[in-house]
Amino acid sequence: MNPCRLRDDFKMASYRQTFGLTLFGKFFVGTILVVIGSLVGEMFLSSEEVKKGIHGSLEVSNKLNSGFKFENKVHEAGLIESYGSFDVVYGNLCKSEFLPLSKVSYQITHVPFGSDKIEVVATPLKYFKAKVSGQTEDKQEPILKASGVLTDEGLVQMNYQIPTTEWYDQISGALISITETSGKISNQAGQFDIQGVSRLIEVGLPNDSLGFEGVNFSAKFAPSREEAILVSLGVGKIKSGELFARDMSLRVQSTVKERILVTDGTLAIDVASYKGNPVEKVDAVFDFSANDVDSLFKIRDILSATCGGKLVDEEQRLELRMSADELVKAGIQARVSRFSWTGPRGDFNFEASAGMSEEKNANTGLPDFHKGFFLEAKGSGSSLYATMPFMSELTKNGTLVNSNNGLVGTMSIEKKRVSVNGKSSWPASFYETEINDFMSSVVPSIEDSLQMSGLDK
Repeated sequence: MNPCRLRDDFKMASYRQTFGLTLFGKFFVGTILVVIGSLVGEMFLSSEEVKKGIHGSLEVSNKLNSGFKFENKVHEAGLIESYGSFDVVYGNLCKSEFLPLSKVSYQITHVPFGSDKIEVVATPLKYFKAKVSGQTEDKQEPILKASGVLTDEGLVQMNYQIPTTEWYDQISGALISITETSGKISNQAGQFDIQGVSRLIEVGLPNDSLGFEGVNFSAKFAPSREEAILVSLGVGKIKSGELFARDMSLRVQSTVKERILVTDGTLAIDVASYKGNPVEKVDAVFDFSANDVDSLFKIRDILSATCGGKLVDEEQRLELRMSADELVKAGIQARVSRFSWTGPRGDFNFEASAGMSEEKNANTGLPDFHKGFFLEAKGSGSSLYATMPFMSELTKNGTLVNSNNGLVGTMSIEKKRVSVNGKSSWPASFYETEINDFMSSVVPSIEDSLQMSGLDK
């Protein structure tokens, strides 16, 4: 055997072995790098999506003109964990005076190819002066804790708890306490759900107190659907100095379709008593509609930002005037289609409808809200209610008439004229004076904010 050939074969085998290990090593290392890269990328994208989602939600909330704003937003993205916080403030939008309510902090633990974990803590700021049961003066305890998961599809599922807490509301002077509150927050298919229960909520006012026992509530918000908002509230007992109610339920739903806003609701109370007058059942159905929701929201936004129209500039005046014209033309109406109660004295039923017709001010060409306001209302029930304090006053002044069919009464308002039980004499003249005085104090400020200098003045 040729020694040189043997040496060459050995070199080639060694080379092949080395080359083969190198290929495997490259494959192994490459696979590890791809996995690590995927993990890093997934976690980084997850953190960025969380940041966009949270900040986007806060920006939407800031545009609702509810008086609440979210400030000092911070988000620190990380591969393993991300952190963030924001302040919740409340105040007067037109004066830009906001009082701090609470600081909300969150921590997100990123799970590779799985649902991220999130924890949220809210602590009170100086405005609320909140005090959690058992806390010490040198440590501010959270007023809310929540934990849950965030999926890759953007779904959120969280449970929250609010410990027994009380705080003083500096604006209203109310002392508010909440006992044992918990619930869930979730979203799915473009709908956000909030549910909760509370054993006791008490509101101490300067001259009275109000207590709610056995509270349960839920809210659904679906901005991409026709059913935009649905709120349900149930209360086992309501107590105050002069009021008692048991088993109350309230449901309110708002929908927007083809620029038409419709809000409808129902109210039911099993047993109620006010100033010693018992009622066994209360049942109400009501609704509100505006046939041009864009104009309605434009008016709301401008008036909120300008102290009810006191600080409008010329551009805002023009937008207000055009929006008011469009809103009145399209139609706006509110109805109480049923309000009834049943008690030891019998039944009583009430219904009413109010709205705005298209009337113009002859001098300015603007909508005449005073003249355009209309109302139709009627009530009927057992004659035994004639001795009830509030009803007796209405019976004495002629608003309700005690007939063979029981107590009956009607009222209509059209073009500034008031009619009671088909007559314009007393008490219609009394109501007409009161309503005209009220409208004369409110409407001019609205119409002034619509007038354009140089055109209407």
